[in-house]
Amino acid sequence: GDAERAIEYFEGALAIQREIGDRRGQGITSGSLGNAYAALGQVGQAIEYYEGALAIAREIGDRRSEGYHFGNLGTAYSALGQAERAIEYYEGALAISREIGDRRNEGRWLGHLGVAYRDLGQVERARDYLKQALTILEEIKSPNSELVRGWLAELGDE
Repeated sequence: GDAERAIEYFEGALAIQREIGDRRGQGITSGSLGNAYAALGQVGQAIEYYEGALAIAREIGDRRSEGYHFGNLGTAYSALGQAERAIEYYEGALAISREIGDRRNEGRWLGHLGVAYRDLGQVERARDYLKQALTILEEIKSPNSELVRGWLAELGDE
């Protein structure tokens, strides 16, 4: 719960990982720094770290992390009120989740796409994505299915 202290530790870890050439560690730690800055509301700084983490994931061929960082970038742009840009990143995250068979994150990114389209006022498209998300999340018995049900209820669905 102490993002500022976490940043100090992550920055120390990142310095060591750079020194020893641990690219995978650098990617993970950069993503964690992005999360910490996002928690502090410093979305621009979070985006910088997410972009660095994404570049490393691509460089080392870590598709799961690549998808995760795409999704985090989507969430960051959504927080900035840039739904169109968020959708681009969520679509990338969704494509990778489907490619690697990651049902949990497939459901997650479908849900986020639904919210982004809701924010754009595209209610039918939002509803479609949210229903797809709910189907997957219920299949895998994810507690996040309740969150998606709430989003659907906001759109007038039960």
